[in-house]
Amino acid sequence: MLADLFLDLALLSAILALGSLLTYLLLGGGDLLWIAALAFPIGSGVLTWLVFLASWIGLPVDLVTVAFLCLGVAVVCLFFIHRSRRGGTTASVERGSVLSDLGPVSRWLALLLGIVAGLWLMANLFLSVERSYSLWDAIAIWSVKGYGISLEGSIFAAAKWGAHGLAYPLHLPLLISLFDLAGGDLLPGSKMIFPLYFASLLVGVFGFSRRIGLGTDVSLLSVLCLGSIPVLFTESTSGYANAPLTVYLALGGLTVLEGGLAGSIRKLVLGGLLLGLAGWTRVEGAIYAVVILGAAMGVLAIAGGRRAPWGWAVAPMALLWAPWFSFYRQYGAETSQAVGALTKALEAIRHGEFHLGALRLVFGQAAGSLTDVGSWGWIWILAALLAALGFRGAARHTRLGFLAMVWMAAATVAVTISLFYLGSFGTPGLRGWLDRSFDRALLPSPVLLFLGAIWLVGRARSPGETGPGKAAAPVPGMETHP
Repeated sequence: MLADLFLDLALLSAILALGSLLTYLLLGGGDLLWIAALAFPIGSGVLTWLVFLASWIGLPVDLVTVAFLCLGVAVVCLFFIHRSRRGGTTASVERGSVLSDLGPVSRWLALLLGIVAGLWLMANLFLSVERSYSLWDAIAIWSVKGYGISLEGSIFAAAKWGAHGLAYPLHLPLLISLFDLAGGDLLPGSKMIFPLYFASLLVGVFGFSRRIGLGTDVSLLSVLCLGSIPVLFTESTSGYANAPLTVYLALGGLTVLEGGLAGSIRKLVLGGLLLGLAGWTRVEGAIYAVVILGAAMGVLAIAGGRRAPWGWAVAPMALLWAPWFSFYRQYGAETSQAVGALTKALEAIRHGEFHLGALRLVFGQAAGSLTDVGSWGWIWILAALLAALGFRGAARHTRLGFLAMVWMAAATVAVTISLFYLGSFGTPGLRGWLDRSFDRALLPSPVLLFLGAIWLVGRARSPGETGPGKAAAPVPGMETHP
């Protein structure tokens, strides 16, 4: 068991190192909090995508292939980082103390809140590993497929292991398979994946709060408010894909919006990569990613009169999705519940059957979420209060960021409602399906809304800055545009 734990930690360290190098390279520097927040989501997503491509062309899914891919990407990153440094174009990592802006009382408060946040994360990690894979989706769609892939050494093993064939993206099954390859996944160590996504989101919220000028104590309060959402906490221990998907959508939407406001190609590429990995995590993640990017583009163009090189965000999304959706069309679409439900819905609508009763049920479920404290805590109400208190006195670019985040949240709500409505044509027992799945599917929406509300109460600061008082230096070919 101890040997398995050691190997699991070694694997996680490799993934975090890979993600840190990629994030540092794409940001051209940046602050440690930003790198810490994105290291695991990017490292895990890029590694599993590369393993997927390698397996598709016939290479075995084994430790040799994984090690070769990790080392190859790391060497490429180090080469370009070294080249950028020689050219004097990469900013250093910001290492300012997070307690330096506080008085004695606030410093003790921040330390106390930090301890609470740390204990909260430890509890999340313990519960996740202790629960193992004990729920149906976690077993049938993700873990069993992962163990099948590691046993047979091929992504095509997922067609017969677990449920739904190859109709789901293989990001999480491949990630789980790496733990099985490393040490047998006896704990199971692969359940540490989900708390790490949870931690990444909380660190990302803390770093964003610091970037917009909030003090350490207030930033930690923001983290605790978000981390205490019952649905989010539960989902990050269950082994389902909703928490990882939320991390990619929330941090991706935030990063791409900051890039759009600053005209930063680097942030647009990074945000596009995160949104692209959302589509590599769940099929519907691509739909959510597109509407989030569209909301950012629309608000900045219409309300802000700003033009940004959005193609740099679209490029990594297209790069990630093109091979996966080609594979999905060839091997997974026939067994896909989503494709089946959509086909039935279009056929029924064509014949004048609109399922308006189902639509009312879905809208009622969405409306009920706003007052469901047991599932959502006070996150909806708190976001509304922060918005009401901060909007009038906020700077123009801050209001613009808030409006874009609101539209992102609204767009994801609309997608969730649409998916359940269309799914009702092919799913018996809609009420039970809504009770089981709607809240976790809605999860990205309040997270995006809360991030927008935080933005309003931050002290005025240019969105181009990457840390307390510093901005990343421009790099030729990826510079910041006005």
